[in-house]
This record gives sequence, C-alpha cells and structure tokens, in this order.
Amino acid sequence: MSIPRKIGLIAGGDELPLIFSREAAKDGEEVVAIAIDGYTSPEIERMAKTYWIKGGEFDKLVEIFRKEKIQHAVMEGKIPQSIIFSDLRVDSRVEAILKRVKNKQTQSLLAAVADELEKAGISLMDARTHLEPVLAGKGILTGREPSEAEWADIGFGRNVLLVTGSLDVGQSVVVKNQAILAIEAIEGTDSAIQRGAILGKREVVVVKMTKPDQDMRFDLPVIGKRTIETMSEYGAVMLAVEAEKTVILNKRETVEKADAAGISIVAV
Repeated sequence: MSIPRKIGLIAGGDELPLIFSREAAKDGEEVVAIAIDGYTSPEIERMAKTYWIKGGEFDKLVEIFRKEKIQHAVMEGKIPQSIIFSDLRVDSRVEAILKRVKNKQTQSLLAAVADELEKAGISLMDARTHLEPVLAGKGILTGREPSEAEWADIGFGRNVLLVTGSLDVGQSVVVKNQAILAIEAIEGTDSAIQRGAILGKREVVVVKMTKPDQDMRFDLPVIGKRTIETMSEYGAVMLAVEAEKTVILNKRETVEKADAAGISIVAV
C-alpha cells in the first residue's frame, strides 16, 4: 500500500518511535504521536506532534486520532506484556478487549487492539514502515563467524521457536549443545538470556525470531546494545536473529560491542 502523508504513531518505549518519526519526516510524512506515560521517551515531542495518554486510555487515543483525521497508524516501541498485571486503570473499551481475547498473550492482545482500531476507521500499517535503515540484513554481521556447533544450535533453536512461537509464548530461546536452557516468556529477552546463561554455565547461543504467524503490524523482534551487554555479562557467545524482520537499535555500536566481546551475530 502507498504510505499516507499523515500517519498516527502509537509510541511505546525504546528508540523505535524516534527512529520512525525521523525517517518518516525525511519522506515528507507528518507524524501525530500518541505517547504513553511511563513508557514513551519525552524526546518524541521534538520529533512529532505529540499527545500524552495513560496506559489504559484507549478511548482517548481514538478520539485524538479522529480529531487529527488519522486513518493509518503504526505501533512502534516496547509496551511490556506485564502491564496487564500492573495496577492499571482501564477504560470501557480496554475492558471489552480484555474480556474478548482468547488469552492474554502478546499477539492476542495486540490483534484485538488492531481490530478495535479498524472499527474506529484506523488501519494499522506494517511496523517495518520507515524502519529499513535499522532492519537486520541477511548474513554474518560481526567479525567472528559461528562455529559448526553454534550453527547446529541455531538450527535447533529455530525449530524450538517454530513450536513455542505457534503458542504465542516468546521470541527467544537460549540453547547449548542442542539443549533448551531458557525460553523467553513475559520477563523479556534479557532476563531469559541471564537465566539460560547461568544454567548453561556460559558459552550459550541465543536465537530470536518472529513467531510463525507473526503479525508484522506489531511486536517486531528488537536487539541492541543492551542485548549484547547482557550476553557479555553472562557469557553468551552467539546471537541469531531473523533477517529483514529484526530491528537492530544503534546498529554500528551494537556490532562493535559484539566484536569487542567476541560475540557473533548472524541474521538468517
């Protein structure tokens, strides 16, 4: 589809909303951002026309987009799944979504949000829109190539994620010698790496992929400097991601950190 001249942005945490806004501006698009208290960087106000809401204010989000005549929007940045277990006050529309979903897993929740936006006349676009500069290109991204054993663990990890991903569990698995050490759940990738590396006594392999039925409108896999710092601290030595579907924040610095730590990154 052609990209509209005015795009709504539902902005979560990390740098993705900022990257999206910057790249959209380069292409002449006007961005109207919905920023979420406690999650979105205040820097978004420098990049786009910004409205602030609280986590459970879906009605307010729709009202703002309607006022701004937004018909197409993107969802960028991390909003932890664990937010649903926090002391969050939600409006009637969010209550209806939570009652309607078959489970409280990420894909189910976000798909229900997308459906609710569609009912309001707002279509969610592919989250990779304007993110081409930060997507992982296929190949070995670092100086060190994976060993034969690491390639075997990568293949094993991908097969594991085909199964767990179909259950909407998580995007990452930590393996060693083709044994599962940790599967990412609600705690997030960094905590799964820590758990798996401790159990594997270092030199573990991390595989991070989209789910088999991944809706590319939201929840893109993301890695960055912090991922590498966690791997380095706990002794993980290999990171495999999915090419053209994984975002690498601060790509150059992330690769440099990996090289300095002897960590191999490959996009398959």
